[in-house]
Amino acid sequence: MGNSVCFRKIRKIGVTILFLVLFFVFYSCFSYRSVKYFPIEINYQKKWGQGMAIHGQYVFLLTNTGLCRIYDMRKGGFAGSLVLASAHAKNHANNACFGVEYSKDNNKFPALYVSECEAPYRCYVENITEYESRLIQIIQFRIGNKPQAVHDWIVDRETNHIYAITQLYPFNKERNGFATQIVKFGLPSIDTQEVILSDVDIEDSFEVFFPHILQGGVIHNHALYLPSGASADSQVQYGKEKAIVIIDLKEKGIKRIIDVQDILNNEPEGAAFWGKFLMVSCAPKGLYQFFLKDE
Repeated sequence: MGNSVCFRKIRKIGVTILFLVLFFVFYSCFSYRSVKYFPIEINYQKKWGQGMAIHGQYVFLLTNTGLCRIYDMRKGGFAGSLVLASAHAKNHANNACFGVEYSKDNNKFPALYVSECEAPYRCYVENITEYESRLIQIIQFRIGNKPQAVHDWIVDRETNHIYAITQLYPFNKERNGFATQIVKFGLPSIDTQEVILSDVDIEDSFEVFFPHILQGGVIHNHALYLPSGASADSQVQYGKEKAIVIIDLKEKGIKRIIDVQDILNNEPEGAAFWGKFLMVSCAPKGLYQFFLKDE
């Protein structure tokens, strides 16, 4: 009788432990995200989708060379299209984000920062509306007289800084990743038409390693969010697995990497926050809404 009672207690404890383990696994896998999919065409006029920026209800979807369409999240349809003032054959428009200052003739949208990505790696600052844009500033990072490679220019709207993000090649097998440089500058006033940043302007810099190809990015609450990876048919040898890399800008290191290989059906390109949601655009099609519960 005593042995039977003891056995039942042990079995009950075992079941409880198993339940807690399974709950922990389930929570770890699913608690950080709730995902919603919008079947929006990201490519436009045979140009590949690239950077994305959001202000209010409007999503600005950029393509290679500098085409732009605006999607209205509240109405669920496209609200306009335009050619960026910075549009040209080598403007990859790899990233886009809004700043903090408004042009005098535009109180609806703050200045838009567009990353050229290809040499000479400029950041184009545009006064943009749903119908047209005007180039108001060009930012470049140079050391000596040599332009420094910058793949993403990303504004931290909360601290008035701009970050230059650069992924270095080749793949570092010892560190199991690409070296990615993150350089911090003060955000220049849009009143200056041409801004040359140099090594004396650097406020901070550090390097991280992660095994995913850099795409666009966004800064929110002192963290850098980088959707990364490539399409399944990409010819690259390393880094095409899809992930969201989150970097703590205060601690200067990777906070975590979220595997989205089985969630994003196409190539991740742009990122922006819409309220509490992280939005990730994929080319040629798809806008994904992530709710990260602990961010």
